[in-house]
Amino acid sequence: MASDARMKRIVVSEKALQYKDMVIADITALEEELTKDISQNELDIFFKVIEKMLDNIS
Repeated sequence: MASDARMKRIVVSEKALQYKDMVIADITALEEELTKDISQNELDIFFKVIEKMLDNIS
């Protein structure tokens, strides 16, 4: 398979790794903002209800 011209090697650049770190930081900050003043128990209930709702439509 080494000579198969359809196969391409994808190499992640340093710039892409930095971008990934920025995106993860942004998502983490957003999650913290969205869940502030919401207890873990409330989040657990929320996710259980969402899971049941998804089950209802599948």
